[in-house]
Amino acid sequence: MRAYEDQHPGAAAWILAEAEKSADHNRAMQQLALETGSRDALLHRLLPFFVVLSLICASVLIAIFASAWLGGATFAASLGAVMLDYFKRQSRH
Repeated sequence: MRAYEDQHPGAAAWILAEAEKSADHNRAMQQLALETGSRDALLHRLLPFFVVLSLICASVLIAIFASAWLGGATFAASLGAVMLDYFKRQSRH
């Protein structure tokens, strides 16, 4: 640092100021990544929940207004897909 300062007066202060700006920027980016990751985790939990809930509601409506057999099959397929996804996720861990 002393050599830089001897050759270019004010260089040491500039280098330290840039390092501080860089550190501030890195902290801001890390905070943004944490917030984004938290939001993504919430969406990855809520979206499948509401999709499955919608499929179950559709199955009940199909069973009531169209065909009990078709409603039951739709419900079983929805439940089977959820269970298959669950078991796939468990086998990865």
